Amino acid sequence: MARPFGFRPMDDGGVAGRLDPVTREILAQAATGLAAVLGGPAQPGLTGGPYAALFGSGVGTAPLRRVLPRASFSDQALAAEFAHLTREDLSGLKAKRLLELAGRLRDAVEDRFELDRASAEAMAAGLNDLRLALSESIGIETPEQAEAVQTLALLAVRDETGGTGTAGADAVRAALELGLDPRDERIPLYNVASALLEDLIEALTAPR
Repeated sequence: MARPFGFRPMDDGGVAGRLDPVTREILAQAATGLAAVLGGPAQPGLTGGPYAALFGSGVGTAPLRRVLPRASFSDQALAAEFAHLTREDLSGLKAKRLLELAGRLRDAVEDRFELDRASAEAMAAGLNDLRLALSESIGIETPEQAEAVQTLALLAVRDETGGTGTAGADAVRAALELGLDPRDERIPLYNVASALLEDLIEALTAPR
């Protein structure tokens, strides 16, 4: 089964992409919601939708621990001061990129869009922040958990094309044993964001 998205490099250094409208809208809602948690300004036409509420509200929410990591200082007071001085600028930058990501996803014409290199790199940064926030909110802490989540995604595709048999039950059992909820609606979104980011980076780094 062909993936419903993909990126390819363009001669000018940018990339051309395609992404189905349902996935674009879900990603756009999630990006808008994360931008709001980061303190980004409300944007007309970029608010609302169930996936905008995935990350809760307020800068103290757990998903931001990876999006806005604390500096590694042995002196905790110094670390807190550094975070105080830099958090606002960093939050604003990340919120801006996430809102730009949402806008580009919603501006696609016939499921396709073209990005110059700067815009593609900004999209990659926004997708990475979204992926980090999703991984934190899902509870992915170990390589084993990450592998279990990826396996669930692969089996979901196989299920659409012919069934997964006992492999599906085994994957669900393994996820549960690792403390994950296979029914978590954030898992497929995390997998799509991860795959989309990987594809975009490959297109950006491909030889011209």
